Amino acid sequence: MALFYSSQELRDMLSYRERWARRLVRDQVYQELSHYHQSKNDWKVCSKSELERTCDYEMTRNDLPSPCWQDQARTKQQPLHICIVGAGVSGLYIALLLDSLEMPGLTYEILEASNRAGGRVKTHYFSDKSDDYFDVGAMRFPEVTHMQRIMHLFRHLDVPLSPYYKTETDRPYLFNNILAANIPQNRKDIFQLGRSHGGLVPDRLVQRGAQQLLADAVQPHCAALAQNFDQGFQRLMEFDHLSTSMYLQQIMGYDFHTVQWMESMTSATGLFNQAFSETVLDALDFDYSDTTPWWRIEGGGAVLISRMCEAISQPCKLNKAVVRIVHDSRSADATIMNMLVQVEGEIASRRYDTVFVTTTLPALQRMDLRSAGLHPAQRQAINYLQYDSATKVAIKFSHAWWRGPHGSLYRGGEAHTDLPLRVCVYPSCASVAEAPDQPAVLLCSYTWARDAQRLASLISDESPLGEARLVELLLRNLAELHAVPGVTYEGLRAAYLDHYAFAWDRDPHAAGAFAFFGPGQFRNLYPFLTRPAADGNLHIAGEAASPVHGWIQGSLESAYRAVQHFLEHHSLCDAMARLESQWSWAGDTRAGDHRISQLQVYLARGRGNRQHGL
Repeated sequence: MALFYSSQELRDMLSYRERWARRLVRDQVYQELSHYHQSKNDWKVCSKSELERTCDYEMTRNDLPSPCWQDQARTKQQPLHICIVGAGVSGLYIALLLDSLEMPGLTYEILEASNRAGGRVKTHYFSDKSDDYFDVGAMRFPEVTHMQRIMHLFRHLDVPLSPYYKTETDRPYLFNNILAANIPQNRKDIFQLGRSHGGLVPDRLVQRGAQQLLADAVQPHCAALAQNFDQGFQRLMEFDHLSTSMYLQQIMGYDFHTVQWMESMTSATGLFNQAFSETVLDALDFDYSDTTPWWRIEGGGAVLISRMCEAISQPCKLNKAVVRIVHDSRSADATIMNMLVQVEGEIASRRYDTVFVTTTLPALQRMDLRSAGLHPAQRQAINYLQYDSATKVAIKFSHAWWRGPHGSLYRGGEAHTDLPLRVCVYPSCASVAEAPDQPAVLLCSYTWARDAQRLASLISDESPLGEARLVELLLRNLAELHAVPGVTYEGLRAAYLDHYAFAWDRDPHAAGAFAFFGPGQFRNLYPFLTRPAADGNLHIAGEAASPVHGWIQGSLESAYRAVQHFLEHHSLCDAMARLESQWSWAGDTRAGDHRISQLQVYLARGRGNRQHGL
């Protein structure tokens, strides 16, 4: 059952990224409502004092003023026909939530453009044998406070989990053609990248280490946020217009070559283009201790999708690409479905009361949205928000050959290199450790950003066909990265059985791996991505519309928020209570924030948009 907590308890349970997002939304709402309050004589939403209290971070649900603008709760629900665009995790979760509410007269359709459900949760199976697969999409799940919604879903659907091992002990590092087991703690220039070895980085900085230099930049902001969030927030906002690379050069004073070296050693080529504020929040929320449990889904992420499809009442309608969404605002009759959805190949548009769009923003951009009733900032987000690249290549070998210098088999963890493969992820499954002489799958390359784009140029649309150059490159990279007795390119070539490669940039239904916010983008776009459109009848959901972007948790949170806004818009108070009792808990990111949610819905209504001249 959902409970309500003090503001201090809520702050303790929310991640810094979630607190950051809430603050940005509150500030945006406050700015718009202040404008309305000052310019409109007929303003009826709330008094000036209520408005100020609404945007005070100390507000809890028990403090909320009664929304005098809101329609009275409906005692008799009219039929509602819903469209869910996209059968990824967000779309399926919305269906799961709607089913659980058991609302009479509510029906829904899930329209999926591709030939499968799951979206960016995708598993490739080499055969039907145990552990003969790899996850092309989401593959690991940390059990931390701000990831509780995905853990709750695992329990709800009885999804089988096994440990995912993150250990880095004795894993290979190969940079500048020098191989080492881990980066030594004494910070000597083991890879000879300093100027005294003919490199480009000042020796004193190499001695300090790339990870420590990055920590020197972000830790003062982390400490400020932890000590006083409001003051730390204001301080970090002063640098929100800077990318991580720009901050390191302009504020920290590191030269170009030092920043390039830091990026290569700590992330992926091009990832320092993300906003510096994003890097700080990553450091706060994802700096897990060695004791943090990580999990993987037994059988792959496709098992989760299968369980979700089995749990919902309506089947996904596959190969139904939505090409146009229209908000028919001409009719004031609330009983007429005024959302029109055009499916490719169909003459007549389908009519709905509400549309949930759960596609990626690049996929959404391809639709005709001229009459969809979007806010200008929503259109801007769809057109300009960056998406990161991600490429994975797994090879199936005749046996598990990946052993350390002392002969022990690597189980879990990653190897890192500046070679094209960049990151090699060792399997965590027990079967490989128990029977290393049997065929095994190795995620030999997991790349992001520019590294992923370059490797993707060698990937065929018919993988594994036509990828001889890719296989040749990766086998040679693997041999260099594991230069121990018994591991040679010739031996790996002989052990090769099969492979599969996938680049999310090349996927026609995703056109990107996950949202990647550049300088100023999260601050200026996120508050509008989380706001309904089309007079409250169109909702954007997906990891891009979440502070936890890049994770399934974010997809689920955005779906929950969208359903909450849908219920708020239709004043379905009983259903809202059921939603909270079944799907909310201590630490829920929406707990205590209903007033802001209600105001976001208000601002989406035609009255709010027309008052703003939109």
